[in-house]
Amino acid sequence: MELRAVSCAKINIGLRIVNRRADGYHNLESLFQEIDWCDEVIVRLRKEGVRIETNFPEVPVDERNLCYRAFEVLREKFPVSGGVEIILKKKIPPGAGLGGGSSNAATCLKMFNQLFQLNLTTGELLKLASRIGSDVPFFVLGKTAIVKGRGEVVIPVRLPFSFQCLLVLPKLHISTEFIYKNFELPLTHYSDHVKFDVLISELRKLEDLKEKLPNDLETVAVRFYPELAGVRKRLEASGARYVSLSGSGSAMFGLFPPEVTLEAVAKKFFPEYRVVVAKPVLIGV
Repeated sequence: MELRAVSCAKINIGLRIVNRRADGYHNLESLFQEIDWCDEVIVRLRKEGVRIETNFPEVPVDERNLCYRAFEVLREKFPVSGGVEIILKKKIPPGAGLGGGSSNAATCLKMFNQLFQLNLTTGELLKLASRIGSDVPFFVLGKTAIVKGRGEVVIPVRLPFSFQCLLVLPKLHISTEFIYKNFELPLTHYSDHVKFDVLISELRKLEDLKEKLPNDLETVAVRFYPELAGVRKRLEASGARYVSLSGSGSAMFGLFPPEVTLEAVAKKFFPEYRVVVAKPVLIGV
């Protein structure tokens, strides 16, 4: 038996670091937006074990791969007989802050549920996903959501405006661990400020994002990778209403009104950068 599915990227529209947890990780609040730039995932049954194949040499194919971890987590909890072969036809690069690996893992988890006829509920899938990786629970639901904690709290939301996205991908692989390690919490505690769900409820137009939803990690990334500041300026000069690093980077993105012809804007970044025109994946679509 063989199953195929798309596995989409995400962007972070704003990201605030709340505090550092006792386990060394950080609690965060962010607005995650799934976009229609996707990998393809193929899953097949095999007699035993996990075999992963991918077109990206830098993506691990052993237990370090989150898809491998997804199968292990599932097998620990449920009586699964046999193994799986996973083929990842990737477009989403690692180290870009676009959640490609987490998306692949969530997609695999949902496909394993179907492959082994487990009939797990969304709630059960979310619990398993939280054991795989920080962004994996979001991709179980996808679309648009406020994400809190280490990523285990996912609250679907709707934005009151339309937009399209231009991704600019510098030739940088930025370690999430490195960025978090060099992030310093401000003296004024974030818990004293307005929360993300309140901020999002106040949004009325695309331009409101710029004032209300910054990315705390962008300052750190720009300090070590100053090229990102130049990309930001070029996106702003091209008419983007909101520009941000996605997660810990390295992808920068600009959000534009639907009427803008992004293919023309994208040409301004060729051939220096890889550029992707994308649309948000929305509830009901």
